[in-house]
Amino acid sequence: SMTGDTVVESQSLARTAAKAAGHTAADGGEDDHVSAALLAAPFIPEPVFFCSVEPPSMAAQKQFDIALDCISREDPSLRVSQDPETGQTVLGGMGELHLEIVVDRMKTGWKVETEIGKLQVAYRELPCTPATLEEKFERKMADKSHSIQLDISVQPNTGQGKSEVLWSRDKEAVEIFKIIRPQFKKAVVNGLKSGFDSGPLLGYPILDCTVTINDLQIGRGTSLPMISAGASYIL
Repeated sequence: SMTGDTVVESQSLARTAAKAAGHTAADGGEDDHVSAALLAAPFIPEPVFFCSVEPPSMAAQKQFDIALDCISREDPSLRVSQDPETGQTVLGGMGELHLEIVVDRMKTGWKVETEIGKLQVAYRELPCTPATLEEKFERKMADKSHSIQLDISVQPNTGQGKSEVLWSRDKEAVEIFKIIRPQFKKAVVNGLKSGFDSGPLLGYPILDCTVTINDLQIGRGTSLPMISAGASYIL
């Protein structure tokens, strides 16, 4: 037998699944794709609780890695990552109980006593009301001035999830944007998207937000990295 197969109760259900996946019979007869029907993968939300975990000793490191590898394959909602700064293993899960169960499974199934760090919650920042902002960013480096001025509108979009950056379609704005080099526009967008990673309140990622660029002015000689840094700072 093969693992990972999706089992249905009847041929009619298989045909329904194939139809939902976009497979239809070319001649109107028996669906040739019924035997290879594909179902949509389950939706797995992003983890909301995190904690660092460590093996009790270097001797237990191998068994520790094996346990995490096996459990993460069985439980797709469990996220295992490495903190690039500390080198610690970080577990991400759906809640405190979820992470406690993972640690208990490592203890009972793989005989690994795991040391657990402080539990952290993955908060998110969301805009509550529409807002507009016009601000100028200026820096001087090596006797050279860099500046960028942005006029942006922030619009909350509840349930949208990831935030996005749009360019205004106003006639006057479109004419201004036409004379701006593509690499400059790309640097601005990248800077604003980078700003989404750290919100203004507590530094958590910004979600459910649409930022529209209404006007953009870039000082002569301003470098691409400074354009991105300025856009991120303004947001």
